[in-house]
Amino acid sequence: WIELSCEYYKIAGHDRVASVVQAGGTRPYCEQYNTAESNFEAYETHTDNLVARGWPLEHARIIMMGGEVRSAIARALREGDACYARMTYALSDAIYLNKGVTDSDVPEPMYIHRTGQGSLTDDEPAWEDIEKPADDGTEFRGITCSSPILCSCETEAFRPGGFCERSTDVSGNTSFTLRANSDVVCIESEPDDELGSHAAVITDNDDRGIFPPNTLYTLKEVKQPGEWTAPGGIQVQQRLIVVRATYRPPRGLGVRA
Repeated sequence: WIELSCEYYKIAGHDRVASVVQAGGTRPYCEQYNTAESNFEAYETHTDNLVARGWPLEHARIIMMGGEVRSAIARALREGDACYARMTYALSDAIYLNKGVTDSDVPEPMYIHRTGQGSLTDDEPAWEDIEKPADDGTEFRGITCSSPILCSCETEAFRPGGFCERSTDVSGNTSFTLRANSDVVCIESEPDDELGSHAAVITDNDDRGIFPPNTLYTLKEVKQPGEWTAPGGIQVQQRLIVVRATYRPPRGLGVRA
């Protein structure tokens, strides 16, 4: 966990924050203030919500902590670096094994901003190419995303200017901040079929979901600014990129200790 945290801090630029510098650097800071135990406490409200919805506590903790360090997990997965394989498998297993824990058969469409702080391209640069056709002449448009995707359909997340980043402080207070002039990506859930699973896995409420690492996202359509309406009836002046997700059971699911 400490290694993951250190890499995440460096990717996010937290290694330059005054408190981290004063602690002597990223590793001393994480060893003192960002331990697994401190995260169990910080995410307790969220994990309690997940457990109340039927998630095992271990899976709930993995989801919350894995989501925090997703950029480091994605970097290792893209580069074939096995250093975080244990966490990657644990996260993928936890997501897949809880995909039926939902109050509805197919969740509502989920959203996230494509570029800017806290965006899709922050964790997976391939999202820049979601509209580019494949080089094989098939006109296929899609990408495989190495990062898990945390997404939502919360009405508070939308402004006329786009989709807002969600953040929760140490006291549990949640805020939504519009950080980027960005396209919005809509991931439409569908029932499972012979190709795999296509639905968001609902997390601590019906308006929030997650997709696992190594999910394939296929472009369905692009809507222009003002041509679509977000949850809550807000007409958003950004493009909407609509995609379909496809993921399969993690390799070795059910046989790992």
